[in-house]
Amino acid sequence: MEIEKALRNIDFFSDIDDEEIAKIATIVEVKKFDPGEKIIKENSYGAEMGFILEGEVKVDKKTKHQENYLYTTIKSGRIFGEVSFLDSGLRTASITAITPVTIAFIRRDNFDVLFKKEPVLCYKILYKIALDLCRIVRRADNETLVLYEALLNEIRET
Repeated sequence: MEIEKALRNIDFFSDIDDEEIAKIATIVEVKKFDPGEKIIKENSYGAEMGFILEGEVKVDKKTKHQENYLYTTIKSGRIFGEVSFLDSGLRTASITAITPVTIAFIRRDNFDVLFKKEPVLCYKILYKIALDLCRIVRRADNETLVLYEALLNEIRET
């Protein structure tokens, strides 16, 4: 798989030109995972984000009672791990391959090296991450409101 061509298929890079894609490709590490294989473990430390080149993954969290809560699934063309990429903190969820998966990872330390050479390109990437996080926050806000309303309705019915 030619990494530059694969990155071109990621929505995240839709407004990045071919020369910039070639520069990003220099810091990407491609890994393959089998179905059921854990890619990211909740509460582990991380400083990388992943771009799904092929396949599908599930994102789940443990509840207070140690039950798995399926948060979402992510298919090829999407990204994950933006928060830990930015703050090198604990992963907030686990990511597991549903199908055979190929992922391009960008580690924060490699990104920082590229940032020194290509600040405008890296600004574009950070801006795209910010937009993606806005989308995630909006979705979480909507889901929280739906759950809150359902809980209120349940209380009112009792």
